[in-house]
Amino acid sequence: MKKIFSVLFFIILCQTITAQSFQIKGSILSKAKQPIEFANVVLRKADSTFVNGGMTDAKGKFSMENLEKGIYNLQISSLGYQTKNLEIRDFNKDTDLGTIEIDSAAIALNEVVVTAAKVINEADRKILLPTSKQMKAATNGFDLLQQLNLRRIQIDVMRNTIAASGGGEVDLRINGVKSSIQEVMSLRPEDILRIEHHEDPGLRYEGAEAVIDYITRRRNSGGFISFDTETSPHVAFGNNSVTAKFNYKKSEFGLFYTGGYRSVDHMWRENSETFNFPDGRSLTRMEDGTPDKWSMNWNYMQMNYNYQQGKEWFFNATLRANINGNPKQNFNSYLYPTNNPSNGVYMTDRSSSWERRPSLDLYYQRNFKNQQSLILNVVGTYMDSNSKRHYKEMQDTETLTDLFSNVDGNKYSIIGEGIYEKTFKAGRLSTGIKHTQSFTDNEYTGSSVSKTDMR
Repeated sequence: MKKIFSVLFFIILCQTITAQSFQIKGSILSKAKQPIEFANVVLRKADSTFVNGGMTDAKGKFSMENLEKGIYNLQISSLGYQTKNLEIRDFNKDTDLGTIEIDSAAIALNEVVVTAAKVINEADRKILLPTSKQMKAATNGFDLLQQLNLRRIQIDVMRNTIAASGGGEVDLRINGVKSSIQEVMSLRPEDILRIEHHEDPGLRYEGAEAVIDYITRRRNSGGFISFDTETSPHVAFGNNSVTAKFNYKKSEFGLFYTGGYRSVDHMWRENSETFNFPDGRSLTRMEDGTPDKWSMNWNYMQMNYNYQQGKEWFFNATLRANINGNPKQNFNSYLYPTNNPSNGVYMTDRSSSWERRPSLDLYYQRNFKNQQSLILNVVGTYMDSNSKRHYKEMQDTETLTDLFSNVDGNKYSIIGEGIYEKTFKAGRLSTGIKHTQSFTDNEYTGSSVSKTDMR
């Protein structure tokens, strides 16, 4: 009971010490009174310290919230237009700048090739504002990242993976919340305000080589649904995805699914292996396969809800589920030594596996005055898996080897983390606490029987 009262007191205290915040908004138009989409809007303090930044929407509108009173410089830039700077003095209330017109550039556009994004260098990260050309050429958040050509970041478009140049892990995030590559691929370019690249992340990110954080646009109403499918009429092959989002006031609801399947009726393997013995002898054995079946499928589903109170606090709940299967992986082969092909064995190797992994991720962030924040994150995961394999070798009618294994696995885990951050002009201070608890049960049956209990 004392713990409950302590938590309630802490929440009330957080509410009390929140600084009063204000908003700046406006619309960017050309001299012809046309809205300018994807214009870069950057807000800095009088000493040039970065405060906020993003891009205009399809109507040329922008909005920046949770701002403290003071003196600011607003910079507006866009391909084909002259950069415009505005000084905002005595900022101490919500301010609507109305319509801001910017002039066309004096030089011809066909003489200029702009390929690089605008980069703002901060002490702890790089803030990238993609160009309108990059935004229009990309189909999702993954494509957009590929066009930015970030240093030490390798993108594999065939496998849909993002890795550091040294092979290390890249921590992907959306609005600060840890996210998967599937979630990044569900982002629409027009919803991305900026990308923050941490080249040297701290201990908070658990040894990740780099952090990529997508900061997205917040909409007050409306939504969208999109489909993407790749299906072959000749073979069992498919990649499918569905994305849906709906916004209502300060709430956002999201649904995402991606899945695929493969099935082959004629698959075999051919191998050669050589054994070298201490006395100098060697034996080479060949494997000649005959066609058999192989199939696999994978499914990733996600439902999420988040609520944002300006930039004062943010809550996100995400329910994820991975369901993957490899129902058939069959191999039939003839194994024989090259010096005596008739003295071979017929081998069958049949295996199957599946995995189900649901998880619930709860994330809460509270921002305070003087660039302070508190982050609380809890993730609970359950994994249920099964793997079977039957390996057999026969010579004529005699069975030489007959092995069967069946593994049933269950794992429960919960990870809790609390982080306090304070941002300075020259860097950022982070401190926190993290706890991980897991339970694993594996049961082995077949040719040998055993059970493990790790708690």
